[in-house]
Amino acid sequence: MDYTALLDNLSDNLQEQQIKLGAASGSTHWFYPLSSLNRFLGVSLDEAGMAQALAGLSDAAEATLGPVAVSHANGRFCLTLTDRAGEFVRAHAPKDGFLSELVAVIGRHGATMDEVLAVFYRHADDVVTVPMQGKDFDVLAYFAGGRPDAYRYCLTDEGCHIIYHRFTAADYADFYPEEESNATV
Repeated sequence: MDYTALLDNLSDNLQEQQIKLGAASGSTHWFYPLSSLNRFLGVSLDEAGMAQALAGLSDAAEATLGPVAVSHANGRFCLTLTDRAGEFVRAHAPKDGFLSELVAVIGRHGATMDEVLAVFYRHADDVVTVPMQGKDFDVLAYFAGGRPDAYRYCLTDEGCHIIYHRFTAADYADFYPEEESNATV
């Protein structure tokens, strides 16, 4: 089983957590729906099959993120990482860059949507933005070429600050399958 995409996502999530909250010790818990895990692993399994498929995840992660405990219920899986995973990400993840800058701007009280989108444009020329009037958020933003990352950022202006939710492209498409057709680059 190829766990590369899942391990990369776990590393990305840990990096984002550390940028937002700082380095913390202890275990972390990451919850995934069955559909996401099937995509990461390139399979189409039911819950029992996925539980079997993930049996080798801890061994695959040992050299990088360390041991991974897996539990599941009702199509939702919990992947628990030890503090060794955080140590690995702190040692190997970029210390600055797009995500660090994005979190810094968003974390500033009074930041505007234009300031947030400017962060995207400082890091690539192929930024896609989609206004999302009447949806759960205001703007979808992402990099068409997948660099510096391939996530979909759902940005919301809450009046005094901007918040975001970050999804893989496939998970985003599960929630909003028709929305990217309104994109502008």
